[in-house]
Amino acid sequence: MSTQKITSLSLALMILVSFCLPSFGQNVNLNLRGVTIKKAITEIQKVSGKSIIVESDGLDLDKTVNVSSADKDIATLIEELFSQTGQDVSVTKSQNSIEVSRDTCKLPWHNVT
Repeated sequence: MSTQKITSLSLALMILVSFCLPSFGQNVNLNLRGVTIKKAITEIQKVSGKSIIVESDGLDLDKTVNVSSADKDIATLIEELFSQTGQDVSVTKSQNSIEVSRDTCKLPWHNVT
């Protein structure tokens, strides 16, 4: 294989990878004090450009939180927001959006009789 073909293939691979990488592990910088979870989610959407879909059933989005994020992964930041208020969530990332829902796996077991 010629050097020119190898260079062309390498360039094509680098372009392909560059389109795929931004959709995973995007980090954000954000500092907010005394805002609701709903407002914090809105601000994360603004700075990240990602659509964040929250299934609010069983979640309280009106609780107040503080956000101090320096180059933090979006999913981790969202989990920490809800954790501040004692709410466990599951965060699922796709290419252009992030889905947040109550984590039912962490709910306490109940005795059924």
